[in-house]
Order: sequence, then structure tokens, then C-alpha cells
Amino acid sequence: AVTGIGNAAFAGCKWLISLHLPAGIRSIGVNAFSLCYAMETISVAEANETYMVYDGVLYERSPLRVRYCPYALSGEICIKEGMTEIESSKFQYCKSLVGVILPEGIEVIRDGAFDHCTSLESVYLPTSLKTIGRRAFSSTGLTSIMLPPQLSRIDDEAFLDCTQLYTI
Repeated sequence: AVTGIGNAAFAGCKWLISLHLPAGIRSIGVNAFSLCYAMETISVAEANETYMVYDGVLYERSPLRVRYCPYALSGEICIKEGMTEIESSKFQYCKSLVGVILPEGIEVIRDGAFDHCTSLESVYLPTSLKTIGRRAFSSTGLTSIMLPPQLSRIDDEAFLDCTQLYTI
């Protein structure tokens, strides 16, 4: 039985629209689903002890972290509680996302986390947020954003090319 998916195993499969991970999958390599621009859904067997899906996004259970967001996932998503950061590029090029709600406890949004999410119009930033990384929200469709009072750092180009951003 297959227990792992290697680095870039399905990268560039431009017509792949859905994927189901069986219970036995224990590891997923770097960029395993990179450039799968048609991917809309990913599911995981309930018995899988390593991975889970929450609001359409694939998470590793321990430590809890985002592993993959399907590029064609659409609408608004809520990020699962229990993490302190959004890692670099995890939602990059998810062009159909329109809204993201980040839970309390998130302190850092890493570089390029939501870069080129061109339909992204709204993001709820929690009061716990302290750092927004380089190009974290560049080339998004954000129209307004409320910066939390504990925010202490906004890195270079964090909101570069946000041409619809009118209110901060």
C-alpha cells in the first residue's frame, strides 16, 4: 500500500481537479501538488492519523500546520485554530479565494502566504497578529484591511500591487 507521496509527484498535472488521500498516507513531499491549477477539492480518509481537511484546506495534524490549499478552491475559508503562523506561500496563486478568516493565536503571516490570490477581497486579521511577511498579500484584490493593534512589523512589499486597496 502507498504510504507516501514524493516531492513534486503530481506537480503540473493541470487537469487534476480532485484528490482523495487514503488512511495509509503518512508523508507528502515538497511541492507534491504544485502547479495543479484546476485542483478544487482534496479529501482525506477519516482514519488518516497524519492529515485532515478543514474548510477545504489540507492540514498536517501534528504539529498542526497548513500543507496545501487547492489552487481552485473558491469562496471564503476559515483557517483552523491551533497554529501560530501561516507558512510561506501556502495559499499563493489560490485565485478563487474571496475571503479568509484567520483565528486568534496566529502571530505571523510568512512571506508570500497569500501572494497572487487575485480574487481575495477580505481578510480578518486576529488581534494576536504581530508580523506580516514580505509579499504576504501582494497582488490580491483586497479592498480594505484593518490592522490589529499588536501588529509590530509589516515587511517589504507586503501589499504590493493591491490596486483595489482603498482603506487601511
